[in-house]
Order: sequence, then structure tokens, then C-alpha cells
Amino acid sequence: MMFLLRFFASALLVQTVLGAPEGVGKDITNSTKGLRFTIGTSEYTVIPQSFSWFSAKYACKELGMELVSIESAEENTAITQNIAEIYKNEYFWTSGVRIGTFNEYYWESTGTFFGPYTNWDSTSPTFDDMLMHVEFNTFLNPGAEIKWNDFYATYGRMALCELRAQTYDTSVKTKPGLFRIGDGFYEISPIKLPWFHAKNDCRSKGMDLLSIETEEENIALIAALQEYTENFWTSGSKFDTIDYVWQATGQLIANTFTNWAEGEPGPFCGLKMNNNTQTRQWIGADCYAESELARYVCEFHPRK
Repeated sequence: MMFLLRFFASALLVQTVLGAPEGVGKDITNSTKGLRFTIGTSEYTVIPQSFSWFSAKYACKELGMELVSIESAEENTAITQNIAEIYKNEYFWTSGVRIGTFNEYYWESTGTFFGPYTNWDSTSPTFDDMLMHVEFNTFLNPGAEIKWNDFYATYGRMALCELRAQTYDTSVKTKPGLFRIGDGFYEISPIKLPWFHAKNDCRSKGMDLLSIETEEENIALIAALQEYTENFWTSGSKFDTIDYVWQATGQLIANTFTNWAEGEPGPFCGLKMNNNTQTRQWIGADCYAESELARYVCEFHPRK
């Protein structure tokens, strides 16, 4: 019980201390970008400013990128080689997090749990608090490589952003649950999951949990979901902001199309389309509760 109380207290601290993260709605111009480099098929950009983890995440999204996920020894070595000399004695946020999964760290940008490759320093992971996120630093001895440690998300660190090659297979034209809206590919989940797990499942497929940003998209979704008399998760959330944000795009929902049910938005951290097949209005739901299960829609849009 004490663990759960501490967990929800941590979630409240995120919202009250951080407010709307600096990256939400902020124009990250060329003057704020630092080093840019490529490793394999991924592009990387340093934003040499001090961010909380949450603000770093949204700052990367403003660039159309994500916080870095370090999934191989080769990538870890190459990152060290590219930034260690230019940014000496600095700290950087990665996308590593465990919010919503309790004691398991995962890369938020890919939806995959850590492993098989990890490179923790000798004192990590600590699992001290649900607000512990994964960073690395460049306080390195000659020839040493960066190692990871978990630290409090409210501390200021630089952002290392990554743009990965898209992996979703657009050559598949028909499969259960697949439908198209414009240039987008949408897949209806065959299972029900809690919000964080639904978000990660979409990411692991090279997709994102649904964001409904226009009236035209909303109308098309209502038609596509006619046979389902149940609620659906969207990427709308305020688990790390005061106001609802489309987690997939970083856009404040208030600045896009809205379809709130009467009495909404409320205090809950997650956002669902309701089970009214004619309107699919939006309702709040507990994004942290493992018992709060729902179907969801994943979406993918090819880059221009």
C-alpha cells in the first residue's frame, strides 16, 4: 500500500512541479540545436539546454524526433565517440523510463524493455522512485565509454534526440484490424491492455497510439469502429503535464480538434474514446491502473 501511495504521489509531483513541459508548443529553432551526427540508419541531435526529463522528451518531439534509445553496444560506443569530446562533463537524458511498469525499465521511444544489451554503471539501477529516469554523463576517463544510471526526472540535463528509420511495413494492404485514413495506416488491437502497455505495444510495432487531431480523422474513426461497442484508448494523456497532450505527437490537445464528453476533461491522466458508436466522445480514465483495460488503435504515417 505504501508503494502505491508513493507511486501516485510521484505522479502528482510530476504535474505540480513541471506544469506544461518547456518542449510543449515550443519552437526548437536551428539556433538551439547542437551537434548532429548519424549512426547507421539513425540521426541524432543534441539540444544543449538544461531540461527536466519530461521537457527533454517534448523538445525532441518538436524536432520530429524522440529521446535516444541505446539498444546495442555498437550504438553506445558510437554515441561516446561522437559527443564525449565536444560535450565534456555533461549529463544527457535518454528515453529510458519505468513509469507505468513499476520495476521494469523500458525505452519509451521504442516501447521495448531493456535488454539483452544494458550498460548500467556500478550503482544503478537503484529503483528508488517512480520518477527515476535513465541518463548518462560524459565525466569519462580516457578511453572509457558512457554508462547509464537512473536519476530524478526533475533535474536538468541536455537532450540527446534520435530519429530512427521507420520500420512499419506499408506493403501489407490487408490484415485483421487494418484500415486507412488518408496517408495513415491504422490497426485495431485484438486485445485489451492498460494505457502504458497499449502505448508501448504500438511503439514496438513501429506505430504510435492513436492521436485524433482533426474532425475529418474523427469522423473516419467513428465509421471504422462501428462494430465495437466498447471504449478505446488514445495517446491523449496528462501523466506528465497539467493539460492533455497527444503523447504521440507532443501537441497540446487544446490546440487541435477536441471531442470531449459532457463534464470532461476531468482529473484522470488517460483519454479514451467512449463506447457510443455514433459520437465516440472523449472521456478520462486512469492511465496508471493495471486493471483499467481497453482496446486501442495504433497509427502510422510515412514521413514526407
